[in-house]
Amino acid sequence: MLSPDTFGSLNGGSLFDHTLPPLLELLRSVFVSLLVVWMAYFAIQWSYQFLAIVCIVLFQQHPSQWPPLFDSPWMSTSLTELWGRRWHQMMRELLVTLGSRPFTSLFGRLGGLFGAFLVSGIFHDIELRSSGRGGNLVAIIGFWVMNGVGVVLERIWVKAMGRQVVGVWGRMWAFGWLALWGVWVVDEWAKAGRFGASSLPGELEPSLAVVAFVRRCLV
Repeated sequence: MLSPDTFGSLNGGSLFDHTLPPLLELLRSVFVSLLVVWMAYFAIQWSYQFLAIVCIVLFQQHPSQWPPLFDSPWMSTSLTELWGRRWHQMMRELLVTLGSRPFTSLFGRLGGLFGAFLVSGIFHDIELRSSGRGGNLVAIIGFWVMNGVGVVLERIWVKAMGRQVVGVWGRMWAFGWLALWGVWVVDEWAKAGRFGASSLPGELEPSLAVVAFVRRCLV
């Protein structure tokens, strides 16, 4: 348990622990959110690699049909770089078709940018609600819309300062912005009991298998 109200169980619970001092509560929430992002990254990566192996070995597809899904997202020095190239692009065509193009036609280029982020937020909100629990429209969709705002701020910076958002300060900006808005999304996942769900049977969970093996060796 990571909080007094069943965080990490199927019953769900808030990411925030109000029994802690405010600063410690914030740092703890950001730290847990970071772990969740890594968990999501590895889960998506593992699924993609497994499917690639199956299709290459069994269906004789060429490895070039399965290019790398991510491009070291932790190396991003701006939100534009992260969402435009380094994070997975599996939904790119869908977001362009349903969000960017229609909104561009209605509201111009800036509208197209927000249209893509808005549609992404809607899809993620639907995905969370499909579990039958949770779903805060403002927190989930708001995260993606605010990422659109962040990209716009980067464009304003480029025009005003005449240089790109890069380097250490760019990385601090990008991940600081993500943490500011992302922690509320992670909190919604926690309330919905997503951290207590298991994608594999208990005996097949790698971490549990390692623990069981160590226990057998020690007995």
